[in-house]
Amino acid sequence: TSLQATSLQGELLRWHYRTGHLPFGKLKQLAINGDIPKYLAKVTPPFCAACIYGAMNKIRRNTSRRSKIFDVNKPGACVSVDQLESSHAGFIAQMKGRLTNDRYRAATIFVDHYSKVRYVYLMKNLTSAETIKAKLAFETWANLHGVTIRHYHCDNGRFADNAFVSACTRHNQAVTFCGVNGHHQNGIAERAIRDLQDQARKQLLFAKARWPLAIDLALWPYALRSAAEYHNQLRTDSTGKSPIEKFANTNVGPNMHHMHTFGCPAYALNDRLASGNSAPKWSPRARLGINLGRSPRHARSVYLILNPATGLVSPQYHIKFDEFFESVHVIDDDTGLSDWKKLSGLIAVDHDIPTVQPNTGNDNYTPILENDNLNAIDAQHDTELDQRLNQDVQETQHDRSVHGTDSSDPIQGAHADDDTPANVTKSATSSATSGTSASSRGSHNTAGHAPSTSSRGRRRQPNVRLGDYVASTAESAQTDSPSFDAQCDMDYDEAHDEHLALQERMRDPIAFAAEMDNDIMYYHQAMAQSDADKFREAVVKEIEGHVKNENWILIPRSEVPQYEEILDSVWAMRRKRNLTTNEITKYKARLNVHGGMQTYGLNYTETYAPVVTWFSIRLLLIIAIMQNWTVRQVDFVMAYTQAPIEQDMYMKLPPGVSTAFGDKKDYVLKLQQNLYGQKQAGRVWNQFLVNKLRALGFEQSKVDECVFYRGTTIFIVYVDDGLVFDTSGKNLDDFIQELRDADLDIEDQGDPNDYVGVNITKDKHGYLNFNQLALIDAIIKDTRYRLNTFFDFNYRSAVGKLNYLAQTTRPDIMAATHMIAKYSHCPKKEHGEAIIHLVQYLKSTRHIGLRFAPDQSKGFENYCDADFSGNWFRDQAQFDPSTSKSRSGWIIFYAGCPVTWASKLQTQVALSTTEAEYIALSQSLRDVIPIMELMIELKNRGFPVYCTSPIVHCKTFEDNSGALELGTLPKMRPRTKHINICYHHFREHVRKGYININAIGTENQTADILTKNLPQNLFVRHRKSTCGQ
Repeated sequence: TSLQATSLQGELLRWHYRTGHLPFGKLKQLAINGDIPKYLAKVTPPFCAACIYGAMNKIRRNTSRRSKIFDVNKPGACVSVDQLESSHAGFIAQMKGRLTNDRYRAATIFVDHYSKVRYVYLMKNLTSAETIKAKLAFETWANLHGVTIRHYHCDNGRFADNAFVSACTRHNQAVTFCGVNGHHQNGIAERAIRDLQDQARKQLLFAKARWPLAIDLALWPYALRSAAEYHNQLRTDSTGKSPIEKFANTNVGPNMHHMHTFGCPAYALNDRLASGNSAPKWSPRARLGINLGRSPRHARSVYLILNPATGLVSPQYHIKFDEFFESVHVIDDDTGLSDWKKLSGLIAVDHDIPTVQPNTGNDNYTPILENDNLNAIDAQHDTELDQRLNQDVQETQHDRSVHGTDSSDPIQGAHADDDTPANVTKSATSSATSGTSASSRGSHNTAGHAPSTSSRGRRRQPNVRLGDYVASTAESAQTDSPSFDAQCDMDYDEAHDEHLALQERMRDPIAFAAEMDNDIMYYHQAMAQSDADKFREAVVKEIEGHVKNENWILIPRSEVPQYEEILDSVWAMRRKRNLTTNEITKYKARLNVHGGMQTYGLNYTETYAPVVTWFSIRLLLIIAIMQNWTVRQVDFVMAYTQAPIEQDMYMKLPPGVSTAFGDKKDYVLKLQQNLYGQKQAGRVWNQFLVNKLRALGFEQSKVDECVFYRGTTIFIVYVDDGLVFDTSGKNLDDFIQELRDADLDIEDQGDPNDYVGVNITKDKHGYLNFNQLALIDAIIKDTRYRLNTFFDFNYRSAVGKLNYLAQTTRPDIMAATHMIAKYSHCPKKEHGEAIIHLVQYLKSTRHIGLRFAPDQSKGFENYCDADFSGNWFRDQAQFDPSTSKSRSGWIIFYAGCPVTWASKLQTQVALSTTEAEYIALSQSLRDVIPIMELMIELKNRGFPVYCTSPIVHCKTFEDNSGALELGTLPKMRPRTKHINICYHHFREHVRKGYININAIGTENQTADILTKNLPQNLFVRHRKSTCGQ
């Protein structure tokens, strides 16, 4: 275009380029919202040829009415998903090494119905394995923004495969499909794909027209991600909020100065100057690169820059962008702008053509192919390439040290450690190199992962059906504990994503322990045990209970409606043990429906059921001690079956059970009550109980759905275990009788003793002690620790039990447990030794647990800390992205007693200590704010809440002055304005004075115990502060 930037149309056109060729109608809305100069809203849009070439369509008359596919009221309630396949192979970014011949050939697009946020996952193929990786990456990214995905809506195709459906089932996610050839029923995803394609095409064609030597259409994966980034960040609707703000429930808008034209020349500062050193006086102070958009793994001011001389891509911070290609005309072909295309195999390298010597008339002459010439050319080419690669790798390694970057593929975004007891995790970390086989440290082109070439020159492709089978069996295979000496090829990106997902699951210790525990047996396994007679008695008791309560009726199989599916029945057998002595107290047999056979929409729909949070349990127990309340524990007998069945359902006769009328071939059970094992069983029971409690005059908490109030009575429930609080013991007796009169089968267990796997005792002062001696003994037994002799054991089971212990009564082993859990996907001998080391510490401190002795002079306090790049391990940094990330730790107290705590690897690379501390501060306040809201709710209902001021406050103690200033002052600094909006959510609470952020000395930072190794004296000091002993 000939428009000058000095004109209003020229200025509007420049914003059009910088925002990825955003439609002018949306640019007008940005101007109205004030994100770009407001006077541009009245400027007549200029003509953009790139938009015409890239997005022109037939003119259609739209006479149809748009209707919503699903009604949603929050992010994650429903997500449409579809896949895009490209006929043009896409370039794969690398930070080091020779460029790969692999290519991106497809992408999975996720669209949230509520916020319209879009997420792009790039794929090498359209197998089920890649699709499940895309799902995991999206859910990890959503969890980073505090969103849980509940429902997927998709086309049939790949998403109807067993692998995808099973993955959704394991995470209690609903799946719906559009009709065959009814793609309009997935219109949200279809429209998103079309929009993203148009935006990416416009950016590519514009950049290629301006800079043809450097730009190639193989960069479409980056343009596609850039288009999604612009869509998510910009406020283009009348609400004044961007999709990502709606998704993350924040009010931090985009910084328009961070919007840069895709594919434009970018000048990165010389690495010596970036590190603060000097460079030769007359040498260039910058090097030329190609802007590929923001780095999804780093801060918002870090961009991916492609080096045209080597083809390597590195995340850069110190950059100047030539937004409008003004310097292109001075860049000639001698600068090697197209070398990256040759090195990556996008265009052929012109070697001299081998020739055959002519016949000289000598009959003994044999034609000779002159390969020596070709080999010499290849050798020279390789030498030059190695020199370029080594130079660029040195720059990349410097960038990593400056910016805290990782060496994995920078385009595929975040999808997704230390201990206390005498360096527990030191051996676990160092073993990442020593425990990895030589083959895994060498070539990454392993069998089954990339196409190879046959002896005849044909390109071999991996078997798609085999890949689908591997995807469907991968998760079940992980439940088997591999040998510590097993040599498995390490996929660090995949392992890192799994670790991030794993630490999210570890936040629910009971569910995670059940997932990792192998103690629960099937019927045939129990019958092979030495105490099988005890299990048979439990089976008889379970069947008699169902028959007595008329939970089913026996009917002939012929009476089952034709469209109904007859579900299998499954026995779950277990030994219940005393939490103090570990002695067997009860043999339990639980009859379950095989929920894995259920079909969404046919015999179940919604599955979500809440459980009480640990902070609610601990907070109310602390208040009960301070107010001398009476506390009683109750248990609902065969809880689920007390609720009626939601819809007709039929089940086969369970194994080991027969009738006088016939066997399972002729008869089935028609369920009358809500049997265990159904996908919706927990939800049906919860709704049944809530309705009963409301009928008795109870009101449900708006903060924790499992807390109920009536007068001076508070009732909390975890599935079928309840705690009742009141100032009067008579009121509790009356309440329990009311529950029985409401036809609820309930057992009064008296004072709390064993609640949700934790043993609770009261001392002579009325204070509470929480311990799990039996669990510690079980861990010692499982690891077969005897006299310093090490044996093999189930690594994943040990991790599950250690996490349950750390989350409930032993915060002192939290950081060590999380570091050990990182290697659950492929543990080595050194990782097993790290667990043994931790078990030795537990054995010597077996008596330690939590002690609640409230101090009324203390209020509501939160200590949070971060260990900046504490996982840095130089030998592994080029492979493992987690080594560049920091660890957050926080612990929240009320009246001097711990309410909740956490140790988590940060999902974003922090560029400084200030950023790491600020991210930790933000993460901790995601726990603090709900607790504050519960406190306010209690106070408004007249319950005494001790605090340091009349309004519920939280003192957040930070030992970093930069993070302290950033959290208390709303002004953005140049070095911190890039921090993602998901970390600014708490500022409104600070502004209103609900949260006070105060500084604290490093030695008094109690959360230090949750982030890294500490000297013994400091560790013991912090342990006493947290555990009380």
